[in-house]
Amino acid sequence: MVNAMVYLLEVSFSKDNVVNPNIWTWEPAMSDVWAILGISVGVFVALGVSELLKKLGASVEWSRKAAHIGSGLLAIPFPYLFRSIWPVIILCVSFLLIMMVSKSLKMFEGVHGVKRESVGAYVFPLVIILIFALAQKPLHFAIPIAVLSLSDALAALIGKEYGSTHFHTYGERRSLEGSTAFLISTFMLVHLPLLLLSSTSRLECVLIALGTSILVTTFEMISIKGLDNVFIPFGTWYVLDNYVTYSEDALISRIVFLSLSALITIFFIKRRFFTQTGGIGVFLAMYGTFSLGREWFFLPALSILTPLILYALWVFPKYERRKPMGISRLFQTIIIAMLVLLIFDNTSHPWLVGGFLAAIISGGGFVYTKVGEKMPSLSLFYLISLLPLVVTYVCMRAEIEYLIPMLALSWITAIASVHLAILFDDRKAVFQCVKCSEFTLERRHCGEKTQIFSGSPYLTEFRLGLLSSFGAAFVGSGAYFLS
Repeated sequence: MVNAMVYLLEVSFSKDNVVNPNIWTWEPAMSDVWAILGISVGVFVALGVSELLKKLGASVEWSRKAAHIGSGLLAIPFPYLFRSIWPVIILCVSFLLIMMVSKSLKMFEGVHGVKRESVGAYVFPLVIILIFALAQKPLHFAIPIAVLSLSDALAALIGKEYGSTHFHTYGERRSLEGSTAFLISTFMLVHLPLLLLSSTSRLECVLIALGTSILVTTFEMISIKGLDNVFIPFGTWYVLDNYVTYSEDALISRIVFLSLSALITIFFIKRRFFTQTGGIGVFLAMYGTFSLGREWFFLPALSILTPLILYALWVFPKYERRKPMGISRLFQTIIIAMLVLLIFDNTSHPWLVGGFLAAIISGGGFVYTKVGEKMPSLSLFYLISLLPLVVTYVCMRAEIEYLIPMLALSWITAIASVHLAILFDDRKAVFQCVKCSEFTLERRHCGEKTQIFSGSPYLTEFRLGLLSSFGAAFVGSGAYFLS
């Protein structure tokens, strides 16, 4: 225990400490035993406080967040206490088993008593292991866990007590007040550690904290079923790990683009083309394409989405009965393209542009067929879908030897995926809300599971769009090898 405390003091007062890269070698095993025992006692104390609050009449939200904060605070010093990942695995797997057993035995109701469907208590320890393995510096582990522990809890409690402006994500309610609390708290949790415990300049600290807090807040706003325990820490680590490598000019350009994207998103929401959460999806898609993809990806996406959206804004008001597009529809159009961008960001393979083009054209076709009559929309869509191919050829004609065959196959597979989605459109599942009796295409509404009304429950709109885009992206990327 003494050795662990000495190590903690040594690394706490040094700047930009890099975690031992050989984290899979457990050298000071005996020295870690005392730290493991101490943290284990702390976890049971946190669970005990949670149960005590529940018995004293506190709401389940308060008792659950008490355990959440306590467990998170105990995890923050892991990279300072442990040089190996094995103690972290032992602690987190043990905590996971305790959560699973206590749930089956109906123990720790302060944690498990929440009525909504949530897997947060189970993924929390697994995410700690993942971030510990990924983070190259102690701060890059400590900051994401601090954001998860404190910002998420603060947002939930303030939203519950003072939230008055609400919006829904897959039937789960969020509040603008809670999200604002999350944003401010995350900014401080990123800014202060970087300013005090690293050699990052003051301006860079502000820019990194501002960009990270904005992006992670949007992740939190669209997280459901406890998956914020995944999106918040992983998103914080990923953004932070990238932002610290950027120059001040690059950071400023990203903050400016974030601001412009936010204004565009507000415009779409005000025009009722997107719901609040749908607008958040557009915001993340625009920024992700700009940040992760070079001009090879961003300009082609812009060339097809701009005329599509302008056309949609012109046609959409004529269809008064059509509802604004929510996050579920946006996920169908962008999630595969974003996954391709993530792969490109870590591999830099230029041929991935084929899969990206197929996915983005397919997603654009999905938007087109939802805002107007199918045949006129598709006729115009065929012409507009050629724009990203032309832009890609101009940007990449010297980068890929077999560019034209790849572009042709990408376009063909994208068009085929659009027609596949249309083919199953009449057979897709339609659900009815058990509370308000409204018909919906989503499995949840008004915070409850919906009942199937027509179509196959397996052919949901989300699955159809996702599978068609995935197939297009898979074939589009494979076009490089086929060429």
